Amino acid sequence: MNKKIIFVIVALFFVGACIWLGCYLYNKPHGSAASETASSSIAADVLYQQYAKNEQAADSIYLGKVIEVKGVLTEIDHNGETDILE
Repeated sequence: MNKKIIFVIVALFFVGACIWLGCYLYNKPHGSAASETASSSIAADVLYQQYAKNEQAADSIYLGKVIEVKGVLTEIDHNGETDILE
């Protein structure tokens, strides 16, 4: 076979594999925390203080886990694309 034909076949296979992977990841069901139980419970002000004191240490404790945050929501500030809860 000609090298151009082999290259085109390999390129089409690669493009097809990339499209399949993209569709698979796009349509993959997302995890929901609604059905999970909280691994710990913490007051909102304590959580804020821990992150303000040392963000990396707090990330190592809470990141990727389902936690229950207790407190009173007093204000929602709309700042462009994000909502800031205070």
